[in-house]
Amino acid sequence: AGPARGFFAGEVVEPVSLADFRHKMAAPGPCLVVAYFTASWCGPCQRIRPLVAELALVNADRALFLKVDVDELDEVAAAYGVRSMPTFIFFRQGYKVHTQTGADGGALRASVDRLLE
Repeated sequence: AGPARGFFAGEVVEPVSLADFRHKMAAPGPCLVVAYFTASWCGPCQRIRPLVAELALVNADRALFLKVDVDELDEVAAAYGVRSMPTFIFFRQGYKVHTQTGADGGALRASVDRLLE
């Protein structure tokens, strides 16, 4: 497996600040970073959460999943222009490569698979 396995361990990581988010977003090497913008009051966010956890585990050697609660880290949501939840922003080497909104599990899985090819 790649460089991510030991470091990320397949868990969805929760940054604690904008600086922490930016540090984690710039993951080493070719790793895909998926930022999952969510809120505790968002029903669709809660429904897709198990899939996010599954994708983080299955792709632990190639991807890092970051969970951003927009109420706790509103500065991160504002910095990336997030206005609806859930929103998924995909990064590679610190650069945004794709954005997806909504709780469509099939579309999320397809985006992750496509960007990991």
